[in-house]
Amino acid sequence: MVDDMAWTSSLSSLEHLDLSSVDLHGAQNMDMLFYMLPSLKELSLSDCGLSDADLGPFVNLSRILPNIRHLDLGHNHFQGPLPGFLQNMSSLTFLDLSYFDLSLAWNFANILSMIPSLSELHLSGCRLDKTQLSSPHLNLSTLSNIRHLVLSENSIEGVFPSVFTNMTSLRVLDLSRNMLNSSVPIIPHLLDLDLSDNRFKQIGDVGIWK
Repeated sequence: MVDDMAWTSSLSSLEHLDLSSVDLHGAQNMDMLFYMLPSLKELSLSDCGLSDADLGPFVNLSRILPNIRHLDLGHNHFQGPLPGFLQNMSSLTFLDLSYFDLSLAWNFANILSMIPSLSELHLSGCRLDKTQLSSPHLNLSTLSNIRHLVLSENSIEGVFPSVFTNMTSLRVLDLSRNMLNSSVPIIPHLLDLDLSDNRFKQIGDVGIWK
């Protein structure tokens, strides 16, 4: 367990910081991670016991690090709105928010429009359903850069979401552990598709190769 993050202020040349599985809940000076490390490009805070209170009020939005490319906040206890500082991370290409409650319909679309630079997005176990993936909630122009999308362990059921057919840059798609049961349409340029643990009654129902 770490109770104070002030020690990071002296690491001005640090480019990669992985604190995964370190208990940071309630640690003081958490904001230093986001504006006192000017060279930081990769930050992993997966499974750190963090909640909304640990990040939200302490981050100075005007000073957020613009150079972070890889940010992992998955497997924590976030339940509130998306952290506002994400909108200032203009270099971000990888984001993991797995197990962040995104059950509000606007949140999924907001990630895509808030961070157009993203190429890899992990949203496992975020309580997403087909409502969040329906085209009225998504601005398709924001999907052009997404190459790797993980949506496993959600509540996406029934008909395969048509939104993926419009994601021309998509190469890897993980929809495992959902409740899909209909044919899969052709998805341009897709190289890797995981549909394990869904509700297809027979292999022919998948249908993507027909």
